[in-house]
Amino acid sequence: MLLRILHYVLELGDKNMTMNALSPLKIMKFTECQLQPFDCAVLSSQLMDVDQIEELNLSTCGIQVEGIHELELVLHKLKILRLNENRIGDGGAKRLSDVLKKEDCKIQILELKSNSLTDDCVKHLVSALRVNRSLMQLDLSNDGPNGEQANKLTDISIPELQLLSRNDVNLKELRWMHNQFSTDGKRILNSLYPTDV
Repeated sequence: MLLRILHYVLELGDKNMTMNALSPLKIMKFTECQLQPFDCAVLSSQLMDVDQIEELNLSTCGIQVEGIHELELVLHKLKILRLNENRIGDGGAKRLSDVLKKEDCKIQILELKSNSLTDDCVKHLVSALRVNRSLMQLDLSNDGPNGEQANKLTDISIPELQLLSRNDVNLKELRWMHNQFSTDGKRILNSLYPTDV
């Protein structure tokens, strides 16, 4: 429903109508709405002039790297970004890393559970977090060890992930469970970012 309204308001080109429609909202949820890149572009253009939205939940929306590309200009304004169970892959994670590097980035919680991520994206995320001052919680876990969209992080990522525990990084919580870490890898990560699972 909200997505249809945003499409309609965009067609009208009335910024005041956008402000009036979105001004009471602090949280926007599109969970389980299949969003095409064009839908992400509409959402991005409508959020461009709105600053009060703190949380955007786009979990299980079928978003891929193209959707992240369309949203890239506005994501830094959010405090909480939930992108669980999409298909952003390493390319989408790299684009999110660029968002995290922005000086005015406000994102405190970034959830990327089950997004087809591999070790290739970790260096970009870690690089971003070494300059980012806002992010406190990062979720790279899976609901289970298998699944079509499961993240597939391995011990190759551990040296990079260890850098996140340094004093110059603000991150307080890293969720990493149900990836493909060895027993030793899990022990190392658990010593840095304990988990109760």
